[in-house]
Amino acid sequence: MIKAVIFDMDGLIIDSAPFWVEAEIKVLSELGVPLTSEMTKQTPSGLREDEVVEYWRKQYPWQDVATDEVAVRIEREIAELVHKQGKAMPGVDNIIKLCLSKGLPLAIASSSSLLVIDTVMNKLGITQDITIVCSAYSVPFGKPDPAVYLKTLEELNRTTGNNIHAEECLVFEDSANGVASAKAAGMKCVAVPASGNRMDLSIQTADKVVDSLEDFNEGTFELLA
Repeated sequence: MIKAVIFDMDGLIIDSAPFWVEAEIKVLSELGVPLTSEMTKQTPSGLREDEVVEYWRKQYPWQDVATDEVAVRIEREIAELVHKQGKAMPGVDNIIKLCLSKGLPLAIASSSSLLVIDTVMNKLGITQDITIVCSAYSVPFGKPDPAVYLKTLEELNRTTGNNIHAEECLVFEDSANGVASAKAAGMKCVAVPASGNRMDLSIQTADKVVDSLEDFNEGTFELLA
């Protein structure tokens, strides 16, 4: 039985990938990293931004500016882009309404910082629908480690007073690392992969794979419940 629903954010409920590319190129180029949009594909999806920055720092070392500070600069750029241009992915409103109609608490478990998460929720007008927000910055490791999902479940139970178990949570993810994280946490997972990622082995470990949130309906929910 499904008792809670947890959403990833970037690439799932908002098409933010272009914002990350733009912001990373802008900030890292100022530090001497010859980053291109094609190069940004080298970093695995689902990483925290400080982990992405450290990846590039090892390849193109710079001095004086800490990894965390660079990550914060990038996240501020992204928040500004979300505020100006952010749009919900197709099907977001309907999936949220479906889950709320079943009385399920909703959470977001994202590799982004709280600044970016809060900006996205405000832009999309879903702040009032989300019970818990958990950033991977609050745990030791980002996805594919399960820590962010386990932390989200802990916070859901603390806030609602429920005793929800991992196997009673349904996660929506778009990345291979995200699916791996959710499954490692013992949760059910629906994958909504980006184009070209559908056949990734980690994506295929999801309990259900759909092309869009628009394809997830009452019947699909009941099959997973």
